[in-house]
Amino acid sequence: MLRCAEYGIYERTLIFSLKYNGKKYIARDIAAMMKDRLALAGVDYDVIVPVPMNRAKEQRRGFNQTSLIGKYLAKACGKDFLPSALRRTKNTAPMRGLSPTEREINVRGCFVADENSREKLRGRRVLLLDDFYTTGATALECYRALAPDEPADVIFIAFAAKY
Repeated sequence: MLRCAEYGIYERTLIFSLKYNGKKYIARDIAAMMKDRLALAGVDYDVIVPVPMNRAKEQRRGFNQTSLIGKYLAKACGKDFLPSALRRTKNTAPMRGLSPTEREINVRGCFVADENSREKLRGRRVLLLDDFYTTGATALECYRALAPDEPADVIFIAFAAKY
């Protein structure tokens, strides 16, 4: 699992401006920074899979910030992008403010791999992308959903991490 440095006010402000203020242009800048981080770390991968949002929240917001970042990252890196490889099967409570145990319970079993993406993931190195990493509960549940598709590897990266 790839972890980033602990996030501060700068990273938080960027993500919040994208998520809550609709400043979608920020996704391109975040993708550029993530591309540099991945290159410096020597991370090799074939395909980018973003963590999905629940549909109601995505419809209200008008976009999935992680998917938007992933689209720009894939384009900048020349990698495949599978925004529908994972689906969220239930609407969960916002993770902000939840304890580690509450976060784990909140996302348990809420992700499934899309059957149409199975062949596109088998044997490939998957970069699982999210905006924030706090406890790893979301990353672990997404990994569990992707594992039956037999990817060669699943590497998790988040723009901002707190641990």
